[in-house]
Amino acid sequence: MRINNYTEYAFRILMFLIVKKPDNATVQEVSEAFDLSYNHLNKVNQKLVKIGAVKSTRGKGGGIQITEEGENLTLDQIVKLLENYEEVASCVGTNHAADCKLASNCFLRAIFKLALEDFYKRLRQYRIKDLVKTDQMSLYQELLKIQKEV
Repeated sequence: MRINNYTEYAFRILMFLIVKKPDNATVQEVSEAFDLSYNHLNKVNQKLVKIGAVKSTRGKGGGIQITEEGENLTLDQIVKLLENYEEVASCVGTNHAADCKLASNCFLRAIFKLALEDFYKRLRQYRIKDLVKTDQMSLYQELLKIQKEV
């Protein structure tokens, strides 16, 4: 299974905000740090604000910060909140079962379902705050250094 770019960008935003904590960041900063489209990141950030993972403050000195709830989200929660599907293959979903001539004798659907459950079980073991080094400032400094080199 592969997560989509939208979900990957969410992970990047959340990790960046943990590294930047307790300071505010901006979507523009994240965009520049990862060389990603500001518009795409802004859409992802809006979703993260909507689900309570990120707090956004307007005006001078404003910006975005990860919330305590955001830090404690498990990776499977993020994927489930942001991905639009739970099908590993097109024949696995309930909408497609009737289309398959082998559906009544097929174990592929059950195997894929188990694999997906294992995937989420593994992701459930980690929280967003587990994804970055404990020495957050040095990682943030590295991101800034990389950004300046590019």
